[in-house]
Amino acid sequence: LPHLSMNRLRTRLYQLFGFKIGIKTHIMGTMSLEGPGNIRQKLVIGPECQLTTPFYADLSGTIIIGRGVSIGPKTVFVTSTHEMGHPTRRCGKVGTADIEVKDGCWIGACVTVLPGVIIGEGSVVAAGAVVASNVAPNTLVGGVPAKIIKELPTEYPGNV
Repeated sequence: LPHLSMNRLRTRLYQLFGFKIGIKTHIMGTMSLEGPGNIRQKLVIGPECQLTTPFYADLSGTIIIGRGVSIGPKTVFVTSTHEMGHPTRRCGKVGTADIEVKDGCWIGACVTVLPGVIIGEGSVVAAGAVVASNVAPNTLVGGVPAKIIKELPTEYPGNV
């Protein structure tokens, strides 16, 4: 299917192939999904989300994306890592850790989310950030590695 077109059909096809994707979610292009075993069980996308592609997900561990999450293009979620190895081979034993993005988050373009990260409800990750540790709810983070830029309001004065 052409990129950024037929988003409802594309999302429905992923659902028909067994991926857990909520209603009113739009996948705006082809996702790149890989990992061992049944990856269809390791990716859960809530309702009312928008994923702009390219989107890469290492599904060695589980990735859970909550309700109303928006993800920008060229975003990478990595659930596997390696222990530090011996000096003759530093890339040691493989380990995995799940990723969770809570409800209402906005993940900007070109963001990398590393293993074990939980991004708190209502948070925003600025474009180009590398998220290596948990993000508190309702915060704006950015940079490499991502750090808190500011706390975000929990009430919105206008209509949503």
